[in-house]
Amino acid sequence: MDRIYSAEQITVPPELPEIIKSFSMEVIRNQPSDLLRFCCNYWSRLANISLDQDAFVEFPSDVSPQQLIKFRNACEQLDLSKSGYLSQEQVFRCAQNCDISIATIENVAAYAGFVDVNRVLYVEFLVLCLGLAATDLISVFELIFTVFTKDPATGALSKEEFLGLITHLSRKDENIGQEFLVSLIKELPNDKDAWITFKDIIVLNCIKNLIAESAN
Repeated sequence: MDRIYSAEQITVPPELPEIIKSFSMEVIRNQPSDLLRFCCNYWSRLANISLDQDAFVEFPSDVSPQQLIKFRNACEQLDLSKSGYLSQEQVFRCAQNCDISIATIENVAAYAGFVDVNRVLYVEFLVLCLGLAATDLISVFELIFTVFTKDPATGALSKEEFLGLITHLSRKDENIGQEFLVSLIKELPNDKDAWITFKDIIVLNCIKNLIAESAN
């Protein structure tokens, strides 16, 4: 590598500012406790955007997939009426019982901006918690299937449930807009009773485009 003696010798790749901007946004969004580990995972994932679909994903957040699954089960058990709603206090207590930190719970609550603290849609709270736990969009989609499936053997979700979860996420994630949702519905199986997996959706053009756009 030649030594640099003047500013004229410095060439900045045109894509560098956007790459750094995207990375900075992910750091701010995740607030990782171990920044170096987060950096390693982030850049590795970005460099291998078309990696093998079975590749292991690490979650540098203080929230693990196992905690999120436990949290989901706790909320469902407490929701005796099966309404899908709990009070904010109940949701917080379930999260704490699953060893999710107070800081994370408060961050998710502030991010969600729930108006009625006596009527919180806990699935939405969980989806937003999941979104903050994931390192990137690939991880977000993978976590959705990992956390919400009732069949760990296949990791499948019904088409209706998957679309519902993505809709919750779209209300707060600017990367997932109405145009994406329309494209997703078009590419999913027409059968309303269809079951889908992470491997099914990760090959869809709308998902590939969304991941590519978020990385640029």
